[in-house]
Amino acid sequence: MSGGKDYEKYDFQRAFQAYRQPGSTIKPLFVFGPYIDQTQANLQSQISTDRFCRNGYCPANAGGGFYGNTTIENAFAILIIQQH
Repeated sequence: MSGGKDYEKYDFQRAFQAYRQPGSTIKPLFVFGPYIDQTQANLQSQISTDRFCRNGYCPANAGGGFYGNTTIENAFAILIIQQH
């Protein structure tokens, strides 16, 4: 892991030089990684952003919005925008 707003090659390496954990920025990997692996989806695959409940648990995003059907690529973009 590296990068950041003003990333340059061999610049600050967040994986082992940062004093803070990656926090919410790593959540898309934990959410979309297994989904893509199990369904063989790609970035252009359509997913639903409608409310989902299972056994009384209804997770919600920070903004509380629902966007209908969208591509995985657009869902990534929405997550990134909401985190900043």
